[in-house]
Amino acid sequence: MPNVVIDLRPNAAFANGHLAGSTSLPVSSLRERMFELPPPGEWPLTLVGSAADLATARELLYSKGWSATETLIAEGDGWTQAHEAGLQSASCLRPNAFLAAVLEELELPESGGAAIDVGCGSGRDAVYMAGALGKEWQVIGCDNHVGALERARALAASEGSHASFASFDVRKRPLDELTDRPIRFVHGCRFLDRGLLERLPSLVAPGGLVIWSTFVEPAEGLPRAPPFRPSRRLQRGELGRTLGERAGFEVLCEQEGWLLTRGVWETAQFFAARRRLK
Repeated sequence: MPNVVIDLRPNAAFANGHLAGSTSLPVSSLRERMFELPPPGEWPLTLVGSAADLATARELLYSKGWSATETLIAEGDGWTQAHEAGLQSASCLRPNAFLAAVLEELELPESGGAAIDVGCGSGRDAVYMAGALGKEWQVIGCDNHVGALERARALAASEGSHASFASFDVRKRPLDELTDRPIRFVHGCRFLDRGLLERLPSLVAPGGLVIWSTFVEPAEGLPRAPPFRPSRRLQRGELGRTLGERAGFEVLCEQEGWLLTRGVWETAQFFAARRRLK
């Protein structure tokens, strides 16, 4: 995975010279803009700044699960010809790593339709999906957390994305109320509603994809970090049983791995399936 470089220095220092391909995110605004960073623990991250910048970022980020290499830039350090000047800042937008891998490796449905990111949170995945799928797709992120949706809309605006966001409780309303287009892509990460999963065979159009990753019951003992309730964790093999051959899907990926929660790596399931054309 390519390294994501975050320059913590003030904008003026960034404009005078910075590492090629780096993102300007001054440490003074880091707390309010942490949602723009890649998901904790899933992408290699490098922080660039003064000793004070790095110390502040370390305190803010590391307790929430991020880890990074650090590049110290002392006041008065010169820059070589390999560095760039100006205010042009690269995007640090990254989705969850599983979604990125799936979109890179799997064949997407041929025609545009609706792509829905369920439990979209602050919008990283939905904005990424919009860029990867293209403007012929309607990309909608839905959540029932008002603050998260505000951050998601701000992220979409900063990225020039056509993704839209809706306050929507999938536990109470059918997913197809979000769109009048055929639903050809449904994504969920760190979210579980069994009623929704059971309804997906009747909601996803033929040829459509379901991409899901969330926590699974540990093989032994109890979870060490949230979610603790069994209703919020998958049973082993549950997605394959719910969205497998009998439900009219071809399972493309079904594997276990890890997701970070509250600074703890917990067992998770990663799943991709395509609804059969016939």
